[in-house]
Formats: sequence, structure tokens, C-alpha cells
Amino acid sequence: MNEITFENMSDKLIELIPSLKLKYTKELEEWDNEKPGAHYVYGLLFCPYLEDLLKYEKNEAEIARLFKFIEDLTNNKDIKVQEVACVTVLEYFMNNKPLILKAKEYMGDTTLKFLRELYDFWGD
Repeated sequence: MNEITFENMSDKLIELIPSLKLKYTKELEEWDNEKPGAHYVYGLLFCPYLEDLLKYEKNEAEIARLFKFIEDLTNNKDIKVQEVACVTVLEYFMNNKPLILKAKEYMGDTTLKFLRELYDFWGD
């Protein structure tokens, strides 16, 4: 996968998880083929997909692969890419204790650092 930028990160998500392509295409149609922002796409498509995998403990290899992707996002040089990983993805999970505990098992060092910062910020 080529370098992820803020501008291409929604497309990179679909490359990473081809099964989301149909839902993504439907969203594009809803948006009159304009591209919705990355925060929207990750919140609408990626987070529920990952939540389902974690909740039902489906395919541990896939979960690990996706958390490696999140780690890559949190280590990206573009702060806007990091913000999608933190503000959209991590905040999605942080108030669901059982899921965040399961998710932590797969998180890399940078992802865990950002998660701790979010908890410090939000006071939990």
C-alpha cells in the first residue's frame, strides 16, 4: 500500500477492506459522488466493521491487521491522518469498556499512547 495521506485515506481504507466497497459506493452516491471526509468514512464504515470483529471475536488475524493499520495511521507524519485515528477511531471505542479492553490487546505503542492521552483529556 502506498503512503497514506489525509486526501487518500478513505480510498486506502477500501483497499485494505474490500468488503466495505459496496457501502462506500452507496455513500458516494448519497453524496452525489462527492467524497465525504475521512472522519465521516472511518466513523461510518471502519469503526462498526472493527467493532463487529472485536465484539464477536471474529478472525484474530484480521483484527491484528487492522490494528497494525491504525498504528500506521497514528505514526503518520500528517497530523490530520493521526487525528482520524485518534478522534474518530479511538474515541469511538473508548467508552465501551469490554471492547476497548479487547482492542488494547492489539494496539501498538503509539496507538496506546494516544489512547492514554484521550483518557487524560476526557478524564477517565
